[in-house]
Amino acid sequence: MGGRRLAAIAFALFAGCVKLDGFLFDSQGASLDDYDFTSDALDGIAPDRITSELVPSGEGGDLMHVIYVERDVAKLDPRLDPADDITVVFSHGNTGNMLRYWYRVGYFEDMGFNVLMYDYRGYGASGGTTTEGHIYVDVETAYDYVKEKHDAGAVFSVGYSLGGAPAIHLCSPESGREVAACFTESAFASVDELVKSGTDYDLPGSWLADARFDNASHIADVTVPFMIMHGTADATVDYRQSRILWRAVSGNNPLNRFFRVEGATHHNVPVPSYEGDEEPREFSHPDEMPAALHREFEVYKKRIVDFVVDAMGR
Repeated sequence: MGGRRLAAIAFALFAGCVKLDGFLFDSQGASLDDYDFTSDALDGIAPDRITSELVPSGEGGDLMHVIYVERDVAKLDPRLDPADDITVVFSHGNTGNMLRYWYRVGYFEDMGFNVLMYDYRGYGASGGTTTEGHIYVDVETAYDYVKEKHDAGAVFSVGYSLGGAPAIHLCSPESGREVAACFTESAFASVDELVKSGTDYDLPGSWLADARFDNASHIADVTVPFMIMHGTADATVDYRQSRILWRAVSGNNPLNRFFRVEGATHHNVPVPSYEGDEEPREFSHPDEMPAALHREFEVYKKRIVDFVVDAMGR
């Protein structure tokens, strides 16, 4: 969701030929065969700890692809009770599908948490079409699945970039689900604010997109503990977007916290020294990182684990 591309789209809008929704949902299809959980490349997680399923989402009978990874309880922080059985429901960004973000499973697996990742309808092996309304239903489906099928304990809703919207929705009263806490990384405040920061024009977001994704309004209703991280060098979703979110949620819970990650881009908040143009996907597990990046990951990990410990009242 780069600013230059948004500016180009805004120009095309004036020519009367584009809507932003297709840009927001930059999906890539995949078949179930593309998810090979017998490979050592997938974080070294034993295949018997991985469940891959298609589950119904919404009223139209669309099937949504979910992947559940059972925790390694030996990696759990000693301050946490193993009986809590903490599960991260992870909502990914707007590009590609789950395969692009699979390295994130390694991050949370390294913290001793169960992980549930899913592809929005229209992404990967999930059927149907992608809309704002469908995304909110899809995250509710992911939550219901992990609660009913895997008897998940405390659920933490985590969202990266576009995934911040469903993550916030799941934590809000509107979802009707019980969530222990929420964490967003590199999220945006709304389509209106995204358009404003990407085009330098105060255009109504409705001119460019049917999707509203008014995260700033939704987050104002969230009372569970909330943590926000954003890189100061993010050229895709301006750092100020998360400041807007923070102003809306900061006073709702004494455990809320905001981390300004100096020098981090849209793609490398966990390891801000990483110089790639995209996410550090070549390190499918933190243990594979070079020493300097691994030290940065340990800072990121500590922030998350400390937040979880506090949210669990430990």
